[in-house]
Parts: sequence; structure tokens; C-alpha cells
Amino acid sequence: MKSGESCKDTVLNFCRQTLHAPITEEDIEVAHPLPIRDSGTGPPQSAEPIKPIMVQFYSQEVRNNIISRRKTLKGTKQSIVEDITGLNSATLNRLRKHALIENCWSWNGRLFASTKDHRTLLVKPFQAVQDCLEIS
Repeated sequence: MKSGESCKDTVLNFCRQTLHAPITEEDIEVAHPLPIRDSGTGPPQSAEPIKPIMVQFYSQEVRNNIISRRKTLKGTKQSIVEDITGLNSATLNRLRKHALIENCWSWNGRLFASTKDHRTLLVKPFQAVQDCLEIS
């Protein structure tokens, strides 16, 4: 975020210029920076850390359009993530660490994983990864 620029303006510029999404200021209900936790370990960072921004859209359609464009950010230091529950976050972490899972993601609160043999799985939060692999 540039100094003097509001979070809404930052989000609008990012969506328009980087994601090429045609959104207006009226599409954004609220945008605010999230606090950054200091881990307290390691040397101090020379550059000021980039603060993540939480955005809430008025429309589910606009939200889904923005989230679907996150693929264009691969290989950059920018990302768009869905706000998910702690349980879903822990499940995604388990999936990332599993040897047979190549990729995992969330979409509309549901969790998905792709296996190394190119199958796509719908994963339930309390379900063991091995059970998901056997069902499909």
C-alpha cells in the first residue's frame, strides 16, 4: 500500500491493473489491512513488510470473479486467499504435507486436492487423506 492511499484504492488498482478485473469502488464493501505478527526470531527485516489486506465484496459474483483470477499470480510474491476456518486451514496443511497430493486449494469453503496421478478429490475436514484417496 502506498502512503496516503486507502485500502480500497489499493485493492481497486490491484484488481484492475494486475488481475484485469472490471470492478468499481461500489463492489467493495470494506477493505482493511491485517496486523502482521512479529515472530521475534532472526534478524530484523530491512524492508518494510507488505501488509495483507482483508477485502469483503458486496456481491458473491464479484468475489468469485476475483478469486478465480488468482491463478494469474503464480510465480509472483502476491496471492489471493479465501478466508477459511481454522479446521479447513489445518486440513489444507495436512494435504500439502501428504506424499500423494500434488496440489490443494479451497473454493467457496470446500476443500479440493489433486493427486500426483491427476485425480481431483473433494476433501472433508475430518476425513483422513488416505480415506479420500480410497473413495475416488
